[in-house]
Amino acid sequence: MKVAVLGGSFDPPHICHVFSSCYVVATGEVDQLWLVPCYKHAFGKELASFQHRFTMCCLAVEALRPEVVKVSAIEKERQGTSWTIDTVRYLKATYPEHDFTWIIGSDVLDELDRWKDFDQLQQLIAFMVIPRAGSARPSETQEFQLPNISSTLIRARVKHKKPINHLVPRNVEEYIRVHKLYEG
Repeated sequence: MKVAVLGGSFDPPHICHVFSSCYVVATGEVDQLWLVPCYKHAFGKELASFQHRFTMCCLAVEALRPEVVKVSAIEKERQGTSWTIDTVRYLKATYPEHDFTWIIGSDVLDELDRWKDFDQLQQLIAFMVIPRAGSARPSETQEFQLPNISSTLIRARVKHKKPINHLVPRNVEEYIRVHKLYEG
């Protein structure tokens, strides 16, 4: 089975994560797409609890085909710091019958030199880059770009009591409100 993996903090997941999922499933040669929230951020960034972020990911993609788009807790199972190379090695060891592709946004391209053992990672897994507006790097597919929306922007808007209904799925917005996430 061909599986695309969309890893990230998802703090919170937003419409670009949903758009990315739809885009990969519609245009990529994949059988499934797995959203993989990190357990412990590789660069020490403070995050909402794994359970909150996992639940919000489930909510964000619940309108998509559940047999195709799934949310995986493998980074929680693995524990420790969420280095992509370690997650990829774990995936390949746990699911040797699957062929994996790692999905990244073009906004991440300038950070790849900070990724642990990135040269080895490139040998282990194929990458699919999704263009994002505001990215410093031009894309071959300029006709399609995700909006320049980030979880950082959403957290700031919640903190300042500004609306986020146009940035996250409705059920994620409700979850954030009910659980009082990112308010201060």
